[in-house]
Amino acid sequence: MPRAKAGRHNTLAKEASCSEVQQASPTKPSALRRPRGELAHEMQAMSLASEAKVRRRQCHLVVLATEAKAGVVKIAYADASSYRGQVLPGSSPPQRHGKGTFEAHDGDVLEGTWKDDRMHGFGTRIFSRTGDRHEGMYYKDKRHGRGTYLWSNGDKFVGEFYNGRMHGPGILIAANGDTFEGEWTKGAVASGVLTSASGDVLAGHDHVSSVWHDGRFTGVGRKLFRNGDSYIGSFVGSVLAGLGTYHWANGDVYQGEMAASKMHGRGEVKYAEGRYDGAFARGVYHGYGRRTYASGAVYEGHFEHGARHGFGKYQWIDGEVYQGEWTHDRPHGIGVWSSDDRLFHGSWRRGVPHGPGAYVDQVTKEATYAEFSLGTSADGRLVLPELLLDA
Repeated sequence: MPRAKAGRHNTLAKEASCSEVQQASPTKPSALRRPRGELAHEMQAMSLASEAKVRRRQCHLVVLATEAKAGVVKIAYADASSYRGQVLPGSSPPQRHGKGTFEAHDGDVLEGTWKDDRMHGFGTRIFSRTGDRHEGMYYKDKRHGRGTYLWSNGDKFVGEFYNGRMHGPGILIAANGDTFEGEWTKGAVASGVLTSASGDVLAGHDHVSSVWHDGRFTGVGRKLFRNGDSYIGSFVGSVLAGLGTYHWANGDVYQGEMAASKMHGRGEVKYAEGRYDGAFARGVYHGYGRRTYASGAVYEGHFEHGARHGFGKYQWIDGEVYQGEWTHDRPHGIGVWSSDDRLFHGSWRRGVPHGPGAYVDQVTKEATYAEFSLGTSADGRLVLPELLLDA
């Protein structure tokens, strides 16, 4: 009886079967452990294999190949990796080809379609070190085409891959509800829209000068807030900074300089009734400015921490004027108040004459010098009420 021909795969291979296998993604769990609204990790790496730009050649020396059942071969490799599935007919040593599952020596599991000993077509990969998972298209062992990458902390990317990295349109969904939808180029964000779990939306305006880095946006863009406010202008690290225009939901508008997401520097606010043009610091009037009030009154002078403070002039719509020193929004110190028929020049305290001063009857031109206490002269003959001012 002629000796049975040895099975094609039931041999100990003498040669090494080498394939370029993409490293397990070094991607750490996403970021979104940072303050809400930041997609810091994914935007920093944006490549599921940012460190995997350097590939390693993994040469698997086949130690044993046995036929498990018809059309299914089990292969054991010298590095303790194993494969179970279809192989290329006639290949020696056997090459993975068709459907199969490969368990790497480091614990990673690759399951899907193989071609010429490489993952090629639809497949999944589970990374043992991180617990991450990728499911999608592969091309010669690399993520290539449409796919989904799921981090172990629940963050997820769905989109296009090219040569192992995010490339093309995609959407990144954070476990905390933040999402980023846009375009990636070679693993880095090229453009897109960030929607935080709170409902705020940030989008780049100019794709040429605007960039995303480490989950933050720098350049010219637009942000829509869940309360109805909006901002168009300059950002630095996703923070409102530089020149811009801020619209409040109630119709008020600010145009000017920003810093740390607050009005800071020179700017102008237009209210439904009234306006302010001048200096700001940390979101409030601070420095020299001009404030027009709903009543028609106008104050021009110095502000401190949002209040009239220092030297300034306040003019009522009927022509009355106070000019002098201010403290905490009210006349305080030396100042002059005048109307069509009266004038007082002297010391003020919290909006009323207090201390020495001169009262002049503008009609008779008669002047009275007296000591005042909270608006009343020492002899009680003159009473000047507290000035009525807009807040």
